[in-house]
Amino acid sequence: MLLLETRGFRPFVYSGGRVLFEGPDLTTYACFVIDFKLEELGGIDLLTEIRRRGFHQPAMLISGWEHAGLEKMAAEAGFMSFVRKPMMRTSIIPEIERMLVR
Repeated sequence: MLLLETRGFRPFVYSGGRVLFEGPDLTTYACFVIDFKLEELGGIDLLTEIRRRGFHQPAMLISGWEHAGLEKMAAEAGFMSFVRKPMMRTSIIPEIERMLVR
């Protein structure tokens, strides 16, 4: 989170997928960076629910899990970007910036 803040972003961090819907209106977010493994609601299911509710901001899936076909699953679910952990500042920041330019 500190890495994002030092680059001028204002990240919001949630303890689980469902908690996101209790926060500010989702239209206030420029993009979503979602972990594949979350409490209660996995990352792919979370983006599916975000889209079902009518929000279409760009989204990035991050994961440290080795899962066959995960990158393909992420793309099919509507993630614009996929970054494997451990994330280096050379990978996540440029990907967020790329998503926001589109």
